[in-house]
Amino acid sequence: MRKSFLLIMSLYLFVACSPVKVATDYDSQADFSGYSTFKIMKHKKRAESISWIKNSLNLRRIDRAIRDQLTKKGFKELETGKADFLVAYHIGEQKKVDVTYYGYSYRHRPYPGMGSREVRKYKEGTVIIDIVDAATKELAWRGIGESALRDPGYAEEQINDAVKAILDRFPPE
Repeated sequence: MRKSFLLIMSLYLFVACSPVKVATDYDSQADFSGYSTFKIMKHKKRAESISWIKNSLNLRRIDRAIRDQLTKKGFKELETGKADFLVAYHIGEQKKVDVTYYGYSYRHRPYPGMGSREVRKYKEGTVIIDIVDAATKELAWRGIGESALRDPGYAEEQINDAVKAILDRFPPE
């Protein structure tokens, strides 16, 4: 009983405290200092997905989070006219398995020296944010964030955290 409780608590802590892993890439020749206005590129209408992350509610949350973060950085969103850069994003999720081995066992077992292991299955969400130069229509910057997904009740919080972590690295220094 105690072992199952510890397993459940460690899984909760693993998922609840899972930080966003962020990676970025950019065109070193791009002049990011000339960027002051942006537009978020529209997604094609698609059927509602039953996926945890790929639904219209979360797409709207990502739109808001991107707007909020870029506005906080001093960029202005344009409704009409030509912006300096365009923002596109892609999202996905995949099933993951994490296996942790704990030392060696000295108790008598059929296979001496084998330690215990813990197997955790979870879903990992990915958000990719692309910054496209509006004049050249070329990708100028890409940020990728990955994190273990919590239950849907935490979707807005996780999306805001992921978008903030990604856009904290834009523009590159």
